[in-house]
Amino acid sequence: MRSGDAHTICAYEIGHSPKAEAATMKDASTQRACKVPMTLSLRLDLVQRAKALDLELSEVVETAILEAEQARWLAENKDAIDYYNAFVEKYGYFGEEFREF
Repeated sequence: MRSGDAHTICAYEIGHSPKAEAATMKDASTQRACKVPMTLSLRLDLVQRAKALDLELSEVVETAILEAEQARWLAENKDAIDYYNAFVEKYGYFGEEFREF
């Protein structure tokens, strides 16, 4: 690995090197810690409002992406979740008769 600031190192590890495949296999917490500098165009009034609220825009974007992914996963798996919940409602939890708490 070459020396440099954290952004350079992360960018190097996540796709700009022969080590890209190994870097993608790192644990999720390490991948979440890597940040890549980028340009993002936003409406001026929204940036001013965010500053007035002491919001960190990168955190707002990260949160929005994670929430969108979660919503998509829930929508894609709604039928399976509904089926499981109906099954549990009808038959109870697996091993429920052996619980001591």
